[in-house]
Amino acid sequence: MFMSGGNYLTSVCPTIHDISSDDLLLPLTYRVLEPIGLARSDGKRPDGMTLIPWRLGRSLLWDASCVDTLAASHIQATLSMAATSAEQAKRRKYENLDSSFIFVPFGVETLGPWGPEARALFKELSKRVIESSGDPRAGSYLGQRISLAIQRGNAASILGTVYIYNLDSSFIFVPFGVETLGPWGPEARALFKELSKRVIESSGDPRAGSYLGQRISLAIQRGNAASILGTVPRCGGFEDVLDFI
Repeated sequence: MFMSGGNYLTSVCPTIHDISSDDLLLPLTYRVLEPIGLARSDGKRPDGMTLIPWRLGRSLLWDASCVDTLAASHIQATLSMAATSAEQAKRRKYENLDSSFIFVPFGVETLGPWGPEARALFKELSKRVIESSGDPRAGSYLGQRISLAIQRGNAASILGTVYIYNLDSSFIFVPFGVETLGPWGPEARALFKELSKRVIESSGDPRAGSYLGQRISLAIQRGNAASILGTVPRCGGFEDVLDFI
């Protein structure tokens, strides 16, 4: 399914920014969101700035971006190149900032990959969150929150772009609802029962209905696995922070 980058930016980036304003800088309590007066004449501002030094006596500035992996301009690129390009664009956007700040763009993609600067900042943040909280799983929780934010943004984008048809009486519309942990909705069960009956009648195999149910169940499981593996950044340096299944 293809969706425009604009819809993704509208849906995904606010959730990423919410994390930035909440847990992302948990070890650095004193921070300001969307700081003003940072040498930009067009009114655009980064997502946040620390009010205490981050490194070498300089404050940290960050700006998050979530780009559409399936956008026409990104499809031909290799894995994670879209996020890398987004980070480079952010650097150009704020290239006039003076040297009293440390600017870090935080680029992620809708299908999961993170940019190199996002990975580096996440690793440093995870280390500091673990040190400040005393919980060795704190870094993993932070990574999971960012990954879930991407998934929620994707879901919002899909729901916002699906066309709702006004079906007339010449159709029989049946919603087929299932859950990631297995349960099926009542209309899904009723349709499956009818489909199984027809498949058995047409094939002559009494097990055909069972095979159909197994295929649907396996599709749900594959989707769960793809969702997990597709949103957890699997790259060097993360193994000490995230717990992989």
